[in-house]
Amino acid sequence: MSDTSVLIAGGGPIGLLVAIEMHERGVPCVLVEKGLEPTAFPKMDITNVRSMEHFRRLGIAEDVRAIAVPSDHNFDVVYCTRHAEWELARFPYASPDAFRARADARNDGTQPAEPYMRLAQSKIERLLREKIDASNVVEARWGFEFVTLEQEAEGVTSTIRDAATGEEQQIHSQYVAGCDGGSSAVREALGIPLVGEFNVGRLFMVHFRSTDMELLQRFGQSWHVQSPACTLIAQDDECEWTAHMPLPPGTNESSLDAREKLAEAMGRDFDFEVLLASVWGPHLVTASRYGEKRVWLAGDSAHQLIPTGGYGMNTGVVDAANLSWKIAAAVQGWGGQTLLDSYDAEQRPVGVRSVRGSILNTNVRREIAINYVTKYLGVHEDTDEGARQRREMGRLILDLGNDENESSGLELGHSYWDSPVVFQEEWKPDDPKVTYVPTTLPGHRLPHLLVEGAPVYDQLGRGFSLLCLTDGLDVSGFEKAAQERGVPFDVVQLRCDNARKVYERDLILVRPDQHVCWRGNEPPWDAGSILDRVRGA
Repeated sequence: MSDTSVLIAGGGPIGLLVAIEMHERGVPCVLVEKGLEPTAFPKMDITNVRSMEHFRRLGIAEDVRAIAVPSDHNFDVVYCTRHAEWELARFPYASPDAFRARADARNDGTQPAEPYMRLAQSKIERLLREKIDASNVVEARWGFEFVTLEQEAEGVTSTIRDAATGEEQQIHSQYVAGCDGGSSAVREALGIPLVGEFNVGRLFMVHFRSTDMELLQRFGQSWHVQSPACTLIAQDDECEWTAHMPLPPGTNESSLDAREKLAEAMGRDFDFEVLLASVWGPHLVTASRYGEKRVWLAGDSAHQLIPTGGYGMNTGVVDAANLSWKIAAAVQGWGGQTLLDSYDAEQRPVGVRSVRGSILNTNVRREIAINYVTKYLGVHEDTDEGARQRREMGRLILDLGNDENESSGLELGHSYWDSPVVFQEEWKPDDPKVTYVPTTLPGHRLPHLLVEGAPVYDQLGRGFSLLCLTDGLDVSGFEKAAQERGVPFDVVQLRCDNARKVYERDLILVRPDQHVCWRGNEPPWDAGSILDRVRGA
């Protein structure tokens, strides 16, 4: 039996990110993943602004951008009758370069520190694996799968299996992070059920390679092109594409032909190479709890949803950021069990909220689809009546909107209001989906600001950071209390009228995951009691 501080089950993007978090904090861990190579399927195609902020915090934002779709390419979403026919409506979205310039110019707390990014999960996994393989803190065991576990008073004994030989081994760890996907063996070992709706429809996915830009970029360079028969995703704007085609009930899935089905959905045959084709059914579920004691879930093991809005992996990134520093704090001795328990109280509502957002987005797509087949049957006709119906259909789509790509409130505005390690105030915040309203109300993400041209985030330490926005405040009580408790702690002095206006208080205590946990205008008489609360002692 081998020993380690943390066992990470699953080497998809979330497990890899937990491992990188542990590497950054110097916490020894073992990562087990049965796949010898990264996934070949793109799986996701957007890394949202909050995930990119976490990538920046980990020092990998520029690495992932270097292999992403070029940052001067737009994110337009186009609706059409068929890809070979007519455009109905367009939602224009700025390129990352243009997004960043606009955000920097505003600098009012409403904007993220990083623009979004287009990059297939398969490429992200490959990059993160390279980071892990170069670590002297993380031991990666590719080709091994997690089997089961037993929790004990002083740790967890897990059984892992060599996928090639079937040989089983045991690993003893202080903690386990279950990042092993939708069919999670960690979740099963804990006996945690999934709650929600399973198999919400069926879709035929075809991932293919083609350079027929006359068809694939008929409406210009864009990110998504939606038609009644197909959602086409541009993976790299060069040659790789993914099509998701809804299947009506009763479809004989075993007889589906990828070439025939794709050509039919696009509106004409064209030259393409099928890389991967499969039928899949999305779920709208969350785990009834996110773990217990020394074992916790993150990513698809904790929540699964329809990818409208791209909330799947991106919600998992937030899971990883929340869970990792808490496990590290427990391993290093300055975080208590309440801190670990707070992960469920904080993060499960985020998963539920993401599922709810996915449902709302899906309902918009369903309404559009219903109108296609019940009211606007002539949109495919090259006639005056067809043109009239296309104009009406386009107006309907624009009126329904495209919240799935405009939900900054969902991405940036979630709050850990009900957490036992956050100092709640008198009023509970709203739960916006679309509009993000910056606030330093405890539980919320610290709003991003530039001070003297640099993000405040870049001045935060690895542990807790106390922002001091005015002169003459004696914060030595905080510093002494942190030193006595072994809590990593930094004081960040900011002298900026704009920052004081947006941040609302003179003192802001920020956690390692960039969320505010306490704020005030005067140093507290007992800073130690505040630190004890926020570290779960």
